[in-house]
Amino acid sequence: MSKKDKAEQKEQKSRKRKKRKPIPIWVKAIICAALTIIGLFLPKAFANSPEFIEKFFSNGLFVGVSQAVGFITSIIPISLIESLIIAAIIAALVLLVLAIIKMSKRKLPLMSVIRFFLAIWLVAAVLLNLFYFMWGFNYYRQPIDKLMELEVKERSVDELYELCVYLKDEAIKLRSQASENDEGIFDIESNYDAFRNVCEGFEQLGKEYKLFSRKVYPAKPVMFSKVMSYTGTAGMFIPFTVEANVNVDQPALLIPASAAHENAHFLGIARENEANFVAYLACVNSPDINVKYSGIMLALMNAGNKLYSADSEKYSELYYSYSEDMRKDLANYSDYWKSFEGKVKEVSQKVNDNYLKHNDQTDGIQSYGRVVDLLLAYYAKTQK
Repeated sequence: MSKKDKAEQKEQKSRKRKKRKPIPIWVKAIICAALTIIGLFLPKAFANSPEFIEKFFSNGLFVGVSQAVGFITSIIPISLIESLIIAAIIAALVLLVLAIIKMSKRKLPLMSVIRFFLAIWLVAAVLLNLFYFMWGFNYYRQPIDKLMELEVKERSVDELYELCVYLKDEAIKLRSQASENDEGIFDIESNYDAFRNVCEGFEQLGKEYKLFSRKVYPAKPVMFSKVMSYTGTAGMFIPFTVEANVNVDQPALLIPASAAHENAHFLGIARENEANFVAYLACVNSPDINVKYSGIMLALMNAGNKLYSADSEKYSELYYSYSEDMRKDLANYSDYWKSFEGKVKEVSQKVNDNYLKHNDQTDGIQSYGRVVDLLLAYYAKTQK
């Protein structure tokens, strides 16, 4: 083909592109609205179909997606989602500066602004749907007590106290062997080692329950962990990159337990109370003393809080039977989070509360306390 022919062909393609009419803005708006409605209300359509979700999503589509994406992102040692968020923030700031410059020169037409916001809306709507098809439908799967054949029922204060005493005794034994810093506070030498040992706990747990038998990858420490602390966040699971991310600025007491909690989400345990329960199970099945202690303390803190609400005198009796080292660990943990109290945390927790309620966790953040019912059921099944 001669240069002249190539030039003519290129010109013809250019004319065709010019002839194509851009998609009208109103059509784009309808598409965005439709995707938003689907993302918000399609999951609700499956709220009363836990068996369907369990069979075709939690043990179907989700398994393939999570294992494939999780394997790829696990190769990257740092938090991929954190890097993407930082890049997105930088890009947004650059675009904002460019927009301000153009507006100051009156070179930014109104239609361009509208198209820009429609593009943002479209991306958000697509991500909303991806969230559910990659992970979010797990909120509507069968409850874990049914999957593990646990009898969750109303139990007496004496049964709760008995559970707390059992957890306390285990914690005392583990704390005497656990690592600590120069101030005598529980500490972990390597978060990476702890996260790998959490995965070993899941591996052992999977031998007993098929529900946990799939491959779990170590959680990743977040570089800007202190920022997470201001929002009151100990960890987060990101379905888009299938990563368990952990706030490693918080006291070591619950760092392994937080990793196990996010790993539970990786396995499709979406409800927060169930993820806390699974975190306990994974930690106590780990060969690492420090990981075991963290999981036991997570369970004891949850059960102890419920005991305090039910019978404050019994709780006082329980608390003063803790070892001195345990009380120091708890005080250090409490002091840390108190230092981050403020408006940012309040707003963040309000957003999280609404998010949980939208996904049928009707108690919102209070649903975290229901983990005790699962602990009681598991204790009744395995310890008596």
